[in-house]
Amino acid sequence: MPPLGYIIALAPLLPFGLYFLHSRRNTGYFFIFLYCFLSIAFDLALHGVLNRSVGSEFFSYRLFTIFEYSLVSLFLFKIIQNATFRKFITFASLAFLSFSIFDLISSRSKYFDSIATGISCILILVYSIFYLFEQIKSPNSLFLYSTPNFWIVVAFIVFFSGTFFIFIFSQNNYDNPEFKATFSIINSIFNIIKNLLIAIAFIIKPEKAAKKKTIPVL
Repeated sequence: MPPLGYIIALAPLLPFGLYFLHSRRNTGYFFIFLYCFLSIAFDLALHGVLNRSVGSEFFSYRLFTIFEYSLVSLFLFKIIQNATFRKFITFASLAFLSFSIFDLISSRSKYFDSIATGISCILILVYSIFYLFEQIKSPNSLFLYSTPNFWIVVAFIVFFSGTFFIFIFSQNNYDNPEFKATFSIINSIFNIIKNLLIAIAFIIKPEKAAKKKTIPVL
């Protein structure tokens, strides 16, 4: 595995380890913990052992897209309060997962799943932006930055908006060595930023954030 591959694979170790620093009984944080764990597992498998077998990239990319979307959307579903929008997440998720499974079974592409990944990026960005919009309307929005949820959602917005276009163009250009090098650099940078922001979220104690929310606005 090249050094850059190790950076991508091991970057989630930081939030993964910090998850255990404080008690995280909120099941929403467990989805993020599991997401970090699977990120490490899939990246190590893809860059290590599985890349020696035929079709490993095909299954790794597509399976990870399904797991990534499922875990992130479950977390966002849990923290979003609007009942109507939660129903939208449910229907959108059923449609997306059905399409992703169909793509996994029927696609002949050996490499990146640009369509499924692009749709996943858009949906997660929509959910994330709605969450921030919902929180901004709250009387406690002044302390939004001091909550773990804020930093996790910002991490997703930064990562998926920063990598959206390289994901879209990957399926038809992944065999190009220059594009593959650019893809690795951009993906690495935003992966590191994403995991640093999630690490910040896991450093913040939820109980302290809750106390700040209860401070009356004068």
